[in-house]
Amino acid sequence: VVALIASLVVLGGVGIAQRRFDRKLRDRQRELNQQLTVQVEEKSNALKAQLEEQAELERVVADKAQVEALGQLTGNVAHDFNNLLQVMSIANENMAHLEKTNFQASLLEGSNRALDHAKSIIRQLLSYARRQTLEAETIRVSDYLHNTRTLLSAAIDARVNFVVDDLSDDALIYVDRSQLTTSLLNLLSNSCDAMPDGGSLTLSVRLGECTAGKTVGTRYVEIGVEDTGSGMTASQLEQAFEPFYTTKPEDYGTGLGLSSVHGFVQQSGGDIDISSELGKGTCVTLKFPMAEGQVAGGTAEKGRREGMQGLRVLLVEDNPILAKALEAMIVHLGANVEHQPTGDQAAKRLRDAHTFDIVISDVRMPGKLDGFALAKWAHTNHPQLPVLLMSGYNESVDGGATVMSKPFTQADLLEHVQTLVA
Repeated sequence: VVALIASLVVLGGVGIAQRRFDRKLRDRQRELNQQLTVQVEEKSNALKAQLEEQAELERVVADKAQVEALGQLTGNVAHDFNNLLQVMSIANENMAHLEKTNFQASLLEGSNRALDHAKSIIRQLLSYARRQTLEAETIRVSDYLHNTRTLLSAAIDARVNFVVDDLSDDALIYVDRSQLTTSLLNLLSNSCDAMPDGGSLTLSVRLGECTAGKTVGTRYVEIGVEDTGSGMTASQLEQAFEPFYTTKPEDYGTGLGLSSVHGFVQQSGGDIDISSELGKGTCVTLKFPMAEGQVAGGTAEKGRREGMQGLRVLLVEDNPILAKALEAMIVHLGANVEHQPTGDQAAKRLRDAHTFDIVISDVRMPGKLDGFALAKWAHTNHPQLPVLLMSGYNESVDGGATVMSKPFTQADLLEHVQTLVA
């Protein structure tokens, strides 16, 4: 009996020990499962964040590629349209000097208004495509704001409280002054449209520095336009810089404003940011690299020739319709003109007989020599022969060449020729 009792006691102790062990094992398994769950969740979150970052990067790259492709297409279309507008401009300008009935005069006036509107749209398209001709100069931002404040203020609705907050500290930027003014007027106008019942509008200037990317350390002048207007949704923000996109009513503007500002800023070596919240307003910030050197000043004007009377002009233009119109314009101004359709043929003509006072050439042409290459060739082989280039849109100006934007008037042509031919 004693032995049996002892055996039962031992077995009971073993059972208790087993239950304790099982309980500890379950607790340990539960602990390990919890740790594993936390680790899996952390890994899943990290992977999710990585996938989201990758997706965002791919979206940014795709958007950039789309914008570049659209910009290339836009620039090419604008170039071709400028050639057509140039022909129309020459025709309208010469018809203006003819005797007309009241009806014909009215038609011509309407045609000129339509032509001016078309020129404006093409300029905005070229700005979006970053292929407009910029006449950049070094300007002091504080002086610029002082000189243009009256003009900028005139664009502000009387119900809007307009404030200029300039902390530029005499910083310089290298930009096209007129394009900067046009861009700011565009942004100010957009802000006023977003505040039909009034509000606050601030034009601020700050100094900043790039802290990431290839331009890290580059110092910027940041010009911001901030309003308390209706703001934009996230989807509207994504499309804000696309050409022809607008949040305004139908038939109210072209939708080219922000896209042209975007193109101008990027062509100037800068960047643009936009932030907005529905019902709380919008802020657009233009970032221009800080420039060094001296503010551009007036230079002595070269001696000018009176008109184009008797000049021998070599015209180089591959578009036959435009070439005929330009020939007529140049002859009308009193010059003698010979036409060559390509830069290669023009160079051959100059090698055979250099009997010209000036070369007027298109930029984009088939063959080995485009306009810039022809200008460089002429400078090397005939250094005294001036070359005036015509461009439907602007590529990078090479070697200090003089470029005249299409469409141009007779007065524009005369001014450029008189400057080049003493």
